[in-house]
Amino acid sequence: MHADSAEVELSSASRIRADLVLVSVGVRPELSLAKNAGLAIGATGGLLVDEFLRTSDPGIWAAAT
Repeated sequence: MHADSAEVELSSASRIRADLVLVSVGVRPELSLAKNAGLAIGATGGLLVDEFLRTSDPGIWAAAT
């Protein structure tokens, strides 16, 4: 194995060499305020919004960072 490469073990127990290993970790949204406000929650568990970030309440818009 080259000094600049890594070996990755897959869930199948097979191992592969890689020059780059990227680990991505998701976050879980804090939805208590949205739920208390009666806003719709999407199928994946996040706040349901349209393409303009409008929530299910016409007076409440989401913000993206």
